[in-house]
Amino acid sequence: NFEGCVATGNTTTITFNGSAVLEWDRGFNIRPDQDLRFTFAGGARGAVLNRDISGGNSNIAGTVTSNGRALLINPSRSIFIQPGALIDADGGFLASTLDTADDDTLINGGGGEFNGGGFLTGINNDGTIRSTNGDIILISNAVINADTGRISAPSGSVHIGAGTRIRLAAAGEPRIAVLDGDGQHSITNNGAINAANVIDLSVFASSPILPGQRNPAIENNGIIRTTTRNGRVFLRALPG
Repeated sequence: NFEGCVATGNTTTITFNGSAVLEWDRGFNIRPDQDLRFTFAGGARGAVLNRDISGGNSNIAGTVTSNGRALLINPSRSIFIQPGALIDADGGFLASTLDTADDDTLINGGGGEFNGGGFLTGINNDGTIRSTNGDIILISNAVINADTGRISAPSGSVHIGAGTRIRLAAAGEPRIAVLDGDGQHSITNNGAINAANVIDLSVFASSPILPGQRNPAIENNGIIRTTTRNGRVFLRALPG
């Protein structure tokens, strides 16, 4: 499904005629002056799964755009979206530090199961993650949306899961089911999360959280907002 790759200055455009898997043995790293573009003939129906197999962190400091779906899996280390970075995937964006199979179901928008991830791995967003026509899904041991972090799905939903075993459903609510963990998991939002339909933050907690009790596994010091009349927000600490 690969058609071609063209590099002009600091801009690299990779073109596909269908969904694809790319393995990055030197790491999925985008410098501040770099622009990586994924283009699909089918637009939002196309998808690319980027698998970082370098054994190091994935660092995005520049711009990553896609007219379809974009997925980033780094099962070994962490994913950092730096201040000023932009990820703009029209059909949806998924990032995970838990591993999963490279099957067509997940790549084409279906569900899957994610496993693994040591307690030192995480996803840290200091930049902007945007999907105009799709969902944004972040799966890891711990997820931080920092002060400068902006996550926006103006026509879709945002799903964030923290644990060691997480199941992703193709549709329905909740799309994320956190099935297992080691009690070291957390989701922190100090920036802004906006979505049209659903915002779901789900964490595997080491013990049940009682009504009225502070939950250190989910901490919000920023903005969480749905933009439609029937929009819903879920904060779930699932007991071990």
